[in-house]
Amino acid sequence: MFNSGLEILRVTIKLFISSLLLTLGLLFNWLNVLFSLPAFLVQEAYGSGHIILQPTNNGNNNNNNSTKVIILGFDDSPKSQFTLAKPILDKYGFKGSFFTVCNYVNKGTEGRDKTRMTWQDINTLEEEGDDIESHTMTHTDLDMKSQQNLTYEIAGSKQCLLDHVGINPTTFAYPASTGHSNATVVNVVSKYYDLARTGDAPLAFLHCNGYKKENNCVPFNKKGELTYENRYDIRNWSDRPHPEQQEDENISYDNSQMFNQFVKEVNLEDSYNNNTCINAIPIIVYHDFIVDSNHRYLPDQSYTDVSLFSAEIRYLHDNGFKVLKMSDLGYNQSNNYLYIKEPITDNDDNTALIKNC
Repeated sequence: MFNSGLEILRVTIKLFISSLLLTLGLLFNWLNVLFSLPAFLVQEAYGSGHIILQPTNNGNNNNNNSTKVIILGFDDSPKSQFTLAKPILDKYGFKGSFFTVCNYVNKGTEGRDKTRMTWQDINTLEEEGDDIESHTMTHTDLDMKSQQNLTYEIAGSKQCLLDHVGINPTTFAYPASTGHSNATVVNVVSKYYDLARTGDAPLAFLHCNGYKKENNCVPFNKKGELTYENRYDIRNWSDRPHPEQQEDENISYDNSQMFNQFVKEVNLEDSYNNNTCINAIPIIVYHDFIVDSNHRYLPDQSYTDVSLFSAEIRYLHDNGFKVLKMSDLGYNQSNNYLYIKEPITDNDDNTALIKNC
């Protein structure tokens, strides 16, 4: 009787162990398949509308991209961009695209607002190779403006930069992204600019097809409706927390969390670009800079601690990123795609570093 019971126990244990090993084997195989998939075959959501990046079909497995590109945008003309951010860019030989609010700079020049840049600062940026672009006259909500006021804000800022800096900006940035989905506003923008930039999504796709809503960069579809991605809705990523779950939208991040988010964001392009062939570009937009390593970042605020910015720029440098400017982008009227103006080559042997796909 005792032997019979012992045998039953022995068989039961063997069956349990066999079942456990089978389960672990299946789990291992599942994990192996999962982690061998290209990035975003399992879709991920990002903040501000929880944009879904679609699966890549170029076969790039996130490890073979020898060319990394990025655009660094700076909005609203705070003085801290000149005093805190510019020295870090200069240290690593990078140039930024500064989207200028003309009346803010007027106030800075006149001494009425010492938190803003002056026209001397803007001219210094331009003379040293940075990109100066347009961000309206007053940084107002464009959705609430009359046709006359829209002309003042959009065309006026272009003329303002021509008068003060001697440049003809070709790219416009919507203030707080207002107006980018308003056909009346976009039609005014299209009269004066080649391109326009808005938030908030992880990548800008040169063929405007990354979110599987369009297959070219024409601003209006056949029904006359504005498209999500187009030459006047080039998508950028702002300098604030982007929680992946809706319930986390009130979360705050520290410098370490923001840096980890930045690293993840700027490397998303690996799934869409292949060697020198560029399909997607992260456009990271910064606003005001502070000196506060204990700063807590909120989704509705745009301040960047200078030590975090320094770590991010050093990461780009150490990992071989090529920093482009918004003025490096153009629009091809024949195929209705965005493109990187060429040539961008290696100075030593004149080989192409970046090419359009």
